[in-house]
Amino acid sequence: MNVPRINGSILNELHHRFEALPRALGRVAQYVLTNPEKVTTQSIAALSEQSGSGQASVIRLVQSLGFDGFSEFKTALSIELSHTPLQVECDAAEPQQIANVLASATSADAAETARLIGIGPLEEVAKRVIQSRRAWVFGSGIAGLCGELLEYRLLRLGIATTAIRDPILLRELADQLDAQDVAVAVSDSGSTPHAVAFLRDAREKGLFSVGISTRAKSALADQADALLQTGTTGGADKAGNVLGVVARNTLVIETLAQRIEKLAQQ
Repeated sequence: MNVPRINGSILNELHHRFEALPRALGRVAQYVLTNPEKVTTQSIAALSEQSGSGQASVIRLVQSLGFDGFSEFKTALSIELSHTPLQVECDAAEPQQIANVLASATSADAAETARLIGIGPLEEVAKRVIQSRRAWVFGSGIAGLCGELLEYRLLRLGIATTAIRDPILLRELADQLDAQDVAVAVSDSGSTPHAVAFLRDAREKGLFSVGISTRAKSALADQADALLQTGTTGGADKAGNVLGVVARNTLVIETLAQRIEKLAQQ
């Protein structure tokens, strides 16, 4: 059976699928995500050896992405990388170089996020937020910062919103959750334990639950009534860079806020 070719970034798709892949295919995917430029010049035998998986696993992975074979996959990856800026080592780059690379990488992530917003459930989420008594938002680390940005934006629209970053406080406020509320959890990886538990508990109480994550298949997505998926091409996420996470989540937040504002005026 022919598998349809993916519509979008190869690296983004591998990133999204990674946790759900069988172990052997996961090793190949991890190697491609870590060494995409090297893969474009390697033979299938070299990739197999470097990733620790058999050549059959390499073929299975590329065919699952809709490619007929490894050569076609390498060609498509090369084209993708030609449009995605490579990471410049900060200690060897001038400030202008660093800024240019980050700007281009963030732009690529924004374009992928915009594509995902277009096919996602943002309209339903906007309507649910408008109808809710209160929006509860949880995120930890950088995701917590994004959650607070969502809180700020919704409060400016007159929507009662509470953002929480502390899991202990989250447990203490659990009794205040109401079936008329909306619960939103932000987790870039889709696997943050407290975020997953928050959505699970919220759904059990009858809340409409929303996840914001880069991964369509994840523990967070499993607990969400609606997933607002963000896109990453990998260029803005290396070396602990926070820009990519904040930028793509902010794009979702601002799009959601502006849609809520338009719907509320109707």
